[in-house]
Amino acid sequence: LYTAMFPDPAVAEACVTCHNEHPDTPKKNWKLDDVMGATTWTYPNQTVSVEEALTVVAALRRGFMDAYSAYVKKARTFEKPPKIGASWPAQGYFIPSPEKFMQRATEQTSQATLKRLLKDR
Repeated sequence: LYTAMFPDPAVAEACVTCHNEHPDTPKKNWKLDDVMGATTWTYPNQTVSVEEALTVVAALRRGFMDAYSAYVKKARTFEKPPKIGASWPAQGYFIPSPEKFMQRATEQTSQATLKRLLKDR
């Protein structure tokens, strides 16, 4: 198996807040755009076709959307729920809608993904 690691940046204030408040966090001062860890991929072949790479990236993005959508659903049940979507990323008690979250994630990762795909061309 072949393994690759990619940076995992904080693309939304909700990521930062959740990580800063988590009891097991290694630090309490995460900021927007900080690299909070890495995503590790394991693949059985040494190379990946463009079609395979696009399929994997699409699955990863669907996973991000599903996970963040679940967080938004949970946030709506908070005693004091944050405002979702319209005011984000303004300062205050706001979180992005799932669509805004994905837009921000795509803006921050698309360039890096394209560079990786074109690296050896």
